[in-house]
Amino acid sequence: MAFHFDWIRILCATLSARPMAL
Repeated sequence: MAFHFDWIRILCATLSARPMAL
């Protein structure tokens, strides 16, 4: 189940790194 949490963390990091213009 930790894998799912990891994927969420990566997604959060990607969103933070990318602008919220979309």
